[in-house]
Amino acid sequence: MKFNYDDNFLYFYSILLRSYKEFSANGLKEFDLSPIEIEILKFLINNGKYFKTAKDIVTYKGVSKALVSKGVNDLIESGYLVSEVSKEDKRISNLFITAKADPIVEKLKKINEDFSKSIFENIPMEDIDGLKATQKKMLHNLQKIKLY
Repeated sequence: MKFNYDDNFLYFYSILLRSYKEFSANGLKEFDLSPIEIEILKFLINNGKYFKTAKDIVTYKGVSKALVSKGVNDLIESGYLVSEVSKEDKRISNLFITAKADPIVEKLKKINEDFSKSIFENIPMEDIDGLKATQKKMLHNLQKIKLY
């Protein structure tokens, strides 16, 4: 793959996300999951403590409601997710990963670890820390202009 950065960080991030999705899909072939099912599971693994509804997935992943709904239903049917009505608000259903999905969860954690090792190879920790600090500042700036 030829990559022409030319100071276009949005292009860089699109390459990074596409590469991560492909890396994840390749690592999970044995489970026969669709791309949206993988994205739903990754979202809940990484954010399930605070964001656990289909609406959260639609909002933060930028995926259509219909696609998320189908993926959630397929994961529930497979026994990898359960949906429970919120105790605080009966209009909301929270999604939880089941024990049946433990092998997938463990594999995804390993995939995340391997992907991170690959992309940060030969990069000094102070550069990685600087990148993280810069990303936090960028998110803060987006919050100030109400885009995030």
